[in-house]
Amino acid sequence: MNKHRGNWFSYRLILVLTLGLLIGGIPTVFIPNQVFAITNGDDFDDNSKDSVKWGTDEVDGKGVLRETNQRLEYTTTGAGTASHDSVDRKFRATQFPSNADWEVQIDVTNTTSSGLFNSFGIDVRSFRFISGLGWVPLSNGDIEVELAQSGQFWAEFSGGKYISGSDSASFFGPNNFGAVRMAFNSTTKVFTVYYDADPSDGYQWTEFGSFGVAGAGGQNVRNWSLKETDRFSVYTFGYSKKANQITSGQLYGDNFLETGGVALLTAPDKGEIVPNGTVYAVTWITNGISGDVSSARVFYTFGNSGIWKKAAGTLVDPLTRFDWDVPIPAQPKNVRLKVVFKDASGKKLATAQSSQFRIE
Repeated sequence: MNKHRGNWFSYRLILVLTLGLLIGGIPTVFIPNQVFAITNGDDFDDNSKDSVKWGTDEVDGKGVLRETNQRLEYTTTGAGTASHDSVDRKFRATQFPSNADWEVQIDVTNTTSSGLFNSFGIDVRSFRFISGLGWVPLSNGDIEVELAQSGQFWAEFSGGKYISGSDSASFFGPNNFGAVRMAFNSTTKVFTVYYDADPSDGYQWTEFGSFGVAGAGGQNVRNWSLKETDRFSVYTFGYSKKANQITSGQLYGDNFLETGGVALLTAPDKGEIVPNGTVYAVTWITNGISGDVSSARVFYTFGNSGIWKKAAGTLVDPLTRFDWDVPIPAQPKNVRLKVVFKDASGKKLATAQSSQFRIE
């Protein structure tokens, strides 16, 4: 979780001074309102957290994220703590590749007035698959884009070797609502951030910052030493720094959308206990696979043996699910799964692997 979301008073003076440059030097990109299948996002209209799409909340202090009023609201339980309060919620339905283009966006509203810096937005973090451990967060850092109070669209860049530029970008819009978007270019390894100060008439995106993570490109540059096999995970978050109590309707997001997410096992989850001898629903998302998936084969391995065995069970749907006849080892075991996806001709299209879980 990024701990250095902007100090409201220290940054504001600098940002106001640079506002003229930002307005004059950055193009507006007009993009029609895009419609995605529900598997590519969440409109939060059912007022219930979808555990297939969203992971366990990462909570600091008194922050709370809750689906209510057909949106995802951030509040605090009482007055803010001495430092900050926040909640990050991982979008676990898909991961995002470092070797293909993708983007995410969310509508945001922020009517807060107290505190140093309060915001709602999207945080992107980098991960690497390590045998025996699963997907491990890289120490390089993350990038976030959000709406702070007073109509401030803000983006921030952290981690890795500092090369050039600054670590933030900002624009003051006319409203206390809007939308933010982040797009990744896999060729240049540049994240570009956009805002729309009023998405009610369809998204009309204006670029206000770019962040290169391969030592070149973008207004702000660092080197995260990414491998082509590394991936990113996306989080929605609410954040409040030294603020009074944040109440319902002051700080929230809506209409989270993504495109370009890739195949990912959604169950079992990391660290989950799976009872031996049962039938367990292994589930996955196949977004982003190039080609038509017609078959899926599931394998499992105990511990760090590196020996993969074909899983017994029933393939319910090659795009979504396998009912696994969970084995009964002599003693509890750490386990990982992988799913190999193929087309009708038998050509391998992709492989998705789980993090480590446990059979008991």
